[in-house]
Amino acid sequence: FLRQNFETQLQQRDNEPESTYKMRKTSGDLALGLIQAALFDIDNSDGWAKFSTTEDDSLRGQFRIRARNNSALGKQLLDAAGNSRFAQIQRPGAD
Repeated sequence: FLRQNFETQLQQRDNEPESTYKMRKTSGDLALGLIQAALFDIDNSDGWAKFSTTEDDSLRGQFRIRARNNSALGKQLLDAAGNSRFAQIQRPGAD
């Protein structure tokens, strides 16, 4: 039901420029994937954020999720972790 509703809303509108449609469609597909992952693949999540103050102008935060075993989201997170741009810094010799 969710996917059908999203796909209906993401169809190209009358007189909509192709570039606008593609950008809206790409954003909608990304949002749909995130919503589906949140509904079906996340077992639990937590996080925190510390906003800047007059004494400390940095923003800090952490967001942790636990994906269900054998979920698509879990596989994507493991794949992303293996392809870190900082892998060489963290572990010399890593790909």
